[in-house]
Amino acid sequence: MQFVGHADITDDLNLVNMTLYQDPTTKIVNLDPDTQFDNSNVIVGSMLLPPPDAMIAMANQDEAQFDLIYNMYFDTPEIQQYITIILAYLYKKGNLLFYSPILKDPTENIIIVKFLNLLYDKYGLGIGVINQTPCNFNMSMKIIWNNLLYSSMIISPREFLINHPVGMQIDIPIMEMLKQDLSEYLLEDDNLEKERRIYELSVRLKEKPNLIIPVGRMYQ
Repeated sequence: MQFVGHADITDDLNLVNMTLYQDPTTKIVNLDPDTQFDNSNVIVGSMLLPPPDAMIAMANQDEAQFDLIYNMYFDTPEIQQYITIILAYLYKKGNLLFYSPILKDPTENIIIVKFLNLLYDKYGLGIGVINQTPCNFNMSMKIIWNNLLYSSMIISPREFLINHPVGMQIDIPIMEMLKQDLSEYLLEDDNLEKERRIYELSVRLKEKPNLIIPVGRMYQ
């Protein structure tokens, strides 16, 4: 898998405004609920930060409880859907610039540090810090990316099968989705035979990416 864009974070509001003016292909993800932008290229991102009960744990200096709550929050379907949108944009369209005024504030930036660490640990997206560290994609997570993008109909069955590593089992919900999408290609009645043909097709598509296969639904 190859991402066309990269993701970075800054606390420089001037840079954010300049990016909005000069680069319409870069979306701004605003992590600060107190800063408002009147621009369609700005996405509200504060929901990615810790929920109130996690912040209460942090105020009580209970970092272990904070980590537990935030970790569970990051696994909710709403956050997973948001992360999928982020990955889809980076994969297909362009760059993201996250904005947080507390990025380098030693009294508050632990919240941003925890967010960046969770995003990398769970989804393999290492957001770069402007003028400090580059964006980094942990390629060991590509099966997770592939599953998220296909299950959200961001990539087609063809692209999923090309991206899926040879010899790796396909998750059951994804396999069922493939059977549905490729029903015009899979004419067998036997489920195991259908699965065998899907794995075989994955290998063939890596050798011949332009191989024509009928797909039952429209994809982005």
